[in-house]
Amino acid sequence: MNSLTEHPMKKYRDLDRARGKKRVNVTLTAEEYQFLLSRSAQAGESPTAYLKNAALHQMADKRQLTAEELECFRSGIIEIRRIGSNLNQIAHAANSGIAFDPKEVRQLLGEMEKIIKERFAS
Repeated sequence: MNSLTEHPMKKYRDLDRARGKKRVNVTLTAEEYQFLLSRSAQAGESPTAYLKNAALHQMADKRQLTAEELECFRSGIIEIRRIGSNLNQIAHAANSGIAFDPKEVRQLLGEMEKIIKERFAS
């Protein structure tokens, strides 16, 4: 490509790439853009700088869970669902007039409590 047909911003983009910089494009509605302009003016920053800082601060404030933590969380949710299902069955039996053994219910509740303590103690 010759210099007449080359886009004027290409040089800057090439320099940014050489420096290891990356670009991110964002599409905003007219209302979102006006909001960005207003907030960036209040902060005394350009819209680009304001958006970049806001995004990076938002991401930095939230810690990402590790794969191990996510797996523990998922398995904990599964256990809680099972416990809820068991409690629902107990409540259904109690409300339907079907006779049940209170000792057995206490034993089941004790087992569920043990599972919860084991799961969330680690």
